[in-house]
Amino acid sequence: MTPLVALRSSLARWRTFAGRSRRSEFWWSVLAALWVVVAALGLDQLLFGGGTTRIDWSPRFPVTGLALLALACPLMALGWRRMQDTGRPGWLALMPLAVGVPVNAALLSGWVQTGRGVAYMMLTVIELAVLAVTILLLARPSAPGANRYGPNPKEVGV
Repeated sequence: MTPLVALRSSLARWRTFAGRSRRSEFWWSVLAALWVVVAALGLDQLLFGGGTTRIDWSPRFPVTGLALLALACPLMALGWRRMQDTGRPGWLALMPLAVGVPVNAALLSGWVQTGRGVAYMMLTVIELAVLAVTILLLARPSAPGANRYGPNPKEVGV
């Protein structure tokens, strides 16, 4: 399976959280999505100039933002199905998001500048640990045979 074929397959099932997805489909789709985001960043650089590394709400990267919005739901559904393929509940794929939102909200709210930098660092370490565990779970091999989420996609030919 090539990256673009995998991404096309995951985009075609963008709202399907039921069932299972193969490991190769997941990782090739992630690679293709990374290429799309890098290309969008390059296009933003060409069209809108240098931008800034400062965090604010100004639209400095509109093409990248649109690309990320377009890829968000298909990749969440794909991660959900991939987690189910390993025999675990799909919501585990969203744990980095559930931990990352409060950490980034603390950063954007200025909480870090009010003397709570150590707490923010601890939250960041927790977020990275949750992300690492999630990646390890997504990298696990498929559960053999059918599980409660459906038949093995390798055996069905999906």
